[in-house]
Amino acid sequence: MDPSFAGAYGFEIDSVGNGEYVMNMKWVCDWEEVQSRMQTDFPTKRTSRDALKDKTEEERTAILQHNREQYIMRSKRANEVYTIKTKSHPIGRSLAIQLHKTYVSLIGNHKNTGIPNISKDGYTAVFRCVVGDEIWNFSTRNPLGAFKELTDLCEDIANDVKENKKDINEDEYVRRLEELMNAKSL
Repeated sequence: MDPSFAGAYGFEIDSVGNGEYVMNMKWVCDWEEVQSRMQTDFPTKRTSRDALKDKTEEERTAILQHNREQYIMRSKRANEVYTIKTKSHPIGRSLAIQLHKTYVSLIGNHKNTGIPNISKDGYTAVFRCVVGDEIWNFSTRNPLGAFKELTDLCEDIANDVKENKKDINEDEYVRRLEELMNAKSL
């Protein structure tokens, strides 16, 4: 998950043998502090209508180019200094299997229709799973429908793991995943 105004995070589920599974979670824990520092280290120039109205085309172009370069430098430097936290948490077979089934079903049955909304804010959700010897991947900006529900559920699981909950409510998550699949007739 890559929110516009918070640190990216994600998890993977690995089989550790004997029918046991572990969730490996990673997240950026100092996003706000790093972003604040990047704004100071790589300042941009104002681009509001009022700020640009008395500028020549050449001056406007130079300002926009300067800002583009600063945003690139901010992003590059931020990626070098973020603090990434990691945590592993054992999870039950039923949750691991149901998550995989849901990913496979939603990704495999998705049909792109209509014109996507264009948005710079919000978040990007990426879902990946292994199917046979392939990696299935689905990426969406500001998900809707079933993918929104799956995103919310994955966020709840991730928050439980990040908050050091010893026992996450796996039965509840399995129930929600089953309801999601049943409601979408997949």
